[in-house]
Amino acid sequence: MRKVLSAVLLAGVLVLSQACGGDSGVTKEEAGQVFSAAAGAAGQVQGQVFSGMAQAPAADQVTVGDYTYEWTDNSFAFTGTVNSAEGGSASVEGAGTWDKATQAASFDFSLSFNAFAAQGILLDGVLEMSFSGSQQVYELSYSGDIEASGKVVGSITFDLTVKMGNGSIEYSGTVGGQKIGGSANYNIPSH
Repeated sequence: MRKVLSAVLLAGVLVLSQACGGDSGVTKEEAGQVFSAAAGAAGQVQGQVFSGMAQAPAADQVTVGDYTYEWTDNSFAFTGTVNSAEGGSASVEGAGTWDKATQAASFDFSLSFNAFAAQGILLDGVLEMSFSGSQQVYELSYSGDIEASGKVVGSITFDLTVKMGNGSIEYSGTVGGQKIGGSANYNIPSH
């Protein structure tokens, strides 16, 4: 799980460093700040989903923390809540498949922000995320529309794809009208 969350943070840093001009009314820096705040919450959900899959399928219904998983063979549906230490919450609803033998997963979820505060930014709206692969090699995508207020004010649309694996990352899309894309190599130490 540490590799997945580290990769999400790496992707956020790369987004900030590679964004180009856009026309959404927010700056490159502001789009990056909103992405960082939203991706942090999405990373928490992704980590919780992997924790839930580790329990599977122990029973038809499993509760892990603030998440409930319902299993049918290798398929699952889940709901939960992400609470922000700064205030507000985001409700989560999703579904996917899990192959315990190969450690491969595919899942999609909606993260509905309700006055979710992170890094001085208040988020409202829905972020959709899709994940396919393992914890080390995967593709994920973000899409949706977030209204930001506080430190950043504006409407931020997400349309981003990230591919991780074999020591490299590729990313492309837009965040808040800021066009991004590129690739980089990384080395996340195992613990």
